[in-house]
Amino acid sequence: MSQARFSAIPKDFEQVIVVGGDGTLHQAVNLLSGFQGEIGYIPAGTGNDFARYWFCNARQHELIEIALEGTAELCDVGRVNDRNFINSVGVGFDGALMYRISQRKSWIPALTYFLAAVQELLIYKATPFEASTEGETFDLRACLLFVIANAPYYGAGMKIAPHANSQDRKLSYICVENDSIVEKFKAFASIFSGKHLQKRLVTYGHLKKIQIKTSGLPMQADGEWAGVTPAEIALAAEQLKIRRYWKLG
Repeated sequence: MSQARFSAIPKDFEQVIVVGGDGTLHQAVNLLSGFQGEIGYIPAGTGNDFARYWFCNARQHELIEIALEGTAELCDVGRVNDRNFINSVGVGFDGALMYRISQRKSWIPALTYFLAAVQELLIYKATPFEASTEGETFDLRACLLFVIANAPYYGAGMKIAPHANSQDRKLSYICVENDSIVEKFKAFASIFSGKHLQKRLVTYGHLKKIQIKTSGLPMQADGEWAGVTPAEIALAAEQLKIRRYWKLG
């Protein structure tokens, strides 16, 4: 999906209600770029990873009430090249995986993602990775996966970035270097709990901007195919007002 497919909507509305999954929300944060009103979000997709973080354990009927009349909070937005994202951007293995499963829909998304990921781990070739931020340079001989996250979850419940907070005006990164197939499977299996950050092949931290210089690496943004590198990924200047809590009284 290219940025050209995102058509602007009038910005004089006071509120907008978005109903759908992470892919729909991805389109919404692009359509609503510059929107100053409040956004109500009712998760109705297969993965609902942003909702898993933003609403914590709210029940379905509570989500509808929050979307219609809840209290809004500011939410950070990221930008990769010419498009916005709200959840994460994955480069390398993650992008290749998303390309593999982009045509697959399942009522058991976590299982679909897990099985496809196992297949991809067996065939994906880690590649050199060169990137730079304002204070750090990444020059890796074999990078398996590099994720820039605005929220903790992706892949239908995988806690890829436990340190991510979409209100701290920072993006989080996770870098997974290549290793033996056994170590890669161990790291992957621990992502659901967020314990992969303890693995020796994983480094993580925060940034506001990164330039990925290596060409041809596949990318995904909020679970949508986002083309290939090179890429500039940064915290967007704007924030969106998304309803988060039920208003009492």
